[in-house]
Formats: sequence, C-alpha cells, structure tokens
Amino acid sequence: MSSGHTPEARVLIVMTGGTICMQKSANGLIPARNFLERCMAPRPEFNDGETHDPIEVRFHDGPDGMGELHSLRTPTSVYGKRVR
Repeated sequence: MSSGHTPEARVLIVMTGGTICMQKSANGLIPARNFLERCMAPRPEFNDGETHDPIEVRFHDGPDGMGELHSLRTPTSVYGKRVR
C-alpha cells in the first residue's frame, strides 16, 4: 500500500423502489432517475466531492443492457476507511 492511500470498500446499492427514491409517473410510483446526483451527492457524509471513474453496470430497462454509472465515495472515516 502506498503512502496516502486510504482503504476503500465498495458497496452496491440496488434501487427497486421504496419511499426515499420514488417519483410519480403516469403509471404510478417508479424509482427516480438521477437520485444519486440529485439527492445523495449534495450530502457531504456520502460524497467526498472528488470525481471517480465510472463503474460498468447492467441495466434491465435499457436498449443494450449495459452502461456506466458514476459513483460517490464517502470521506475518510475516523477509522481511516472510505466506502464507494
């Protein structure tokens, strides 16, 4: 491990619906698009403010089924770790 490197754990969050991430549509409530950018990114406890390489993901509602998502990373914790 090089000096200055902070250990980073990765966590996958799957949005399937629920109170926090839902929005109204013509067909009822659906998971909100861009929830990460609109609602989570402004919160400093979830976002260290740095830009990170996108992560390749599989979508079930897109034309080709694959895409990239930008992720957030937490600031360094009191234990010297981060979560992305």
